Amino acid sequence: MKIAPWAVAAVVVAADAYLCVKNPQDLDRLLINAMLALSAFATLHARLLSLASAGFAAIGAYASAIFTIKLGLPVYLSIPAAVLACAAVALVIGLPVLRLKDVYLAICTLGFGEIVRVSIILLPGLTGGATGANLSTGFAYEAMKKTQAWSLALALAFLCYLFWSASRSKTGRALRAIRENPEAAETMGIDVVAYKNMAFLASACIAGLAGAFYAHSIGSLDNGDFKFNRAVDILGYAVFGGSGQWFGPILGAGFLTALPILLRDGLGSSIGFLKDFAQLPNILNGLALMLVIVFAPGGIAALFVRRGERRATGPAKAMKLDALDVLAFAAVGSAARDSAARGLSAGGPGTFLSLSGVGRSFGGVLALSELSFDMEEGRIYGLIGPNGAGKTTLINLVSGLLPPSAGKIEWLGREIQGRKAHRIARSGIARTYQNIQLFGEMSVLENVVVGHHARIRSGLLAAWLRLPSMLREEAEARREALGLLGRLGLSGLAGMEAAKLSYGDQRRVEIARALALQPRLLLLDEPAAGMNEIETAALGDFIVDLKRHGVAILVVEHHMDLIMAACDEIVVLNFGRKIAQGSPAAVSRDETVLEAYLGRE
Repeated sequence: MKIAPWAVAAVVVAADAYLCVKNPQDLDRLLINAMLALSAFATLHARLLSLASAGFAAIGAYASAIFTIKLGLPVYLSIPAAVLACAAVALVIGLPVLRLKDVYLAICTLGFGEIVRVSIILLPGLTGGATGANLSTGFAYEAMKKTQAWSLALALAFLCYLFWSASRSKTGRALRAIRENPEAAETMGIDVVAYKNMAFLASACIAGLAGAFYAHSIGSLDNGDFKFNRAVDILGYAVFGGSGQWFGPILGAGFLTALPILLRDGLGSSIGFLKDFAQLPNILNGLALMLVIVFAPGGIAALFVRRGERRATGPAKAMKLDALDVLAFAAVGSAARDSAARGLSAGGPGTFLSLSGVGRSFGGVLALSELSFDMEEGRIYGLIGPNGAGKTTLINLVSGLLPPSAGKIEWLGREIQGRKAHRIARSGIARTYQNIQLFGEMSVLENVVVGHHARIRSGLLAAWLRLPSMLREEAEARREALGLLGRLGLSGLAGMEAAKLSYGDQRRVEIARALALQPRLLLLDEPAAGMNEIETAALGDFIVDLKRHGVAILVVEHHMDLIMAACDEIVVLNFGRKIAQGSPAAVSRDETVLEAYLGRE
């Protein structure tokens, strides 16, 4: 029996409402915890395991208090000033810290929080030091206590709006893609590093805002309020609520804030040791996290399925790969305009891609050695060879996921070796993967819309303001994506979660996503894997139709019928070296190729 998600939300809201009515002082704590939960969500949603929120909350709290008490700023100026201070610190530490991943990032950011706390202790004249002295010493207590619950609620509502509007824009879509598969997101034109820095900065600012409100709602500060366990609690709100949807951490914070208090107050009289058991919140938080990780890994938010996004809109159709003239013409025209705008040579007929002496080694293993060949506009090139010959390595080099160890790669007259993958993608090179790299928790339609990322000009500010230009671009991207899915026979699956599709359908979605980038060069890594003979033949016709409109295509494939029927030229690799190149007929008769790969009848 499925749990009704709105029933869960109603229980959490009712518990929090009861708590606040019974003790209005708990309302401030609840709202601040919700802000801190959003702070943790901002980094988790970008696949950053950061424990820095407590440290930034401490900076925001003490900075705002100092600005108010020591410098005499009004609270409506001291709070924004404290947020700016957190932003400045985040910009300084973000560049080196965000090079780390997973547990290393968590340890580093946890150390940052401890540095902040110890600094508070070592600056008693400014912060009150280890005694936890009220920063308003020498002033009236009311000098610190400046905010009311309505101002916290208003700030939280504003943050919720920002997250809601961002989630319905290219920014939210990019962050979801990064969360699921950073490598695939990069090759779709998404600047993963920039988005992660943005997420870390947003997290720091929100945590600083929550800390500033904490200082002015409590009226006094203690460095013990920002210890290690506080950092873990904040992360727990986001994990328990779920990092997939922005409202999940708010529900998580509401639940984990209310539960210990209600349990203590409700059962404290009958179970005496609960009444003053200081560790009860920590025990309950830990237990709740264990349960949600085991039984609902996506958190509370995973219970909420957006209507129409995870169900099919009809049965999958057979591949319809004819009538692609409009699609291909639009793709080439748009890519040419974008390339010209970026200062790249439009090229015209002639060489698109040129490889000269390209090599790649992994330690002592030579994956590619002195590989050279050119690709021209409107031609299909097959790349064949035994497993381990270096075919996928070559695609990784051209798409920017790996730098070559030697040689030169030129695209439209400019060297691209060493350039970031998202920049190469934006210049007109798209790819698929040997092992399918879809964004599994996103819908089929969303996966394809991700391919439009680089062509959507409206940024985050436009999303927050809900500008008509942004809404038009989003609608156009979805319309084009639906058109692509229709031509690939996938329109009936547009609302399905991509991970739930069959293997062959996932292949087609990945091809559609690559085409949404509107490439001039399409790199297909075993596109027919998982397809039956009819689908493979239709795919071959599709590839041939694309090349008639100027798209250069490089196909890595083991289906020799597809390679021989669709390709104009074939390059054969063996042990990382080119052993043959020529027309399908010539290659099929080459003695070296027969010996190394094709075999003899």
